Amino acid sequence: MAVDALPEEKRPSSCVGCQSCEAVCPQQLEIAAAMADFVDKLNQPAGL
Repeated sequence: MAVDALPEEKRPSSCVGCQSCEAVCPQQLEIAAAMADFVDKLNQPAGL
């Protein structure tokens, strides 16, 4: 997956959930929760 091409410090798993990105998001997205969900999905076996 393309995530593997990112440096380790830029990968979704590096998100610490501080929500500072949410404070400046013009769409008011819950980015920290979305990143955590994305990491969970990346860690699931294929086909689930």
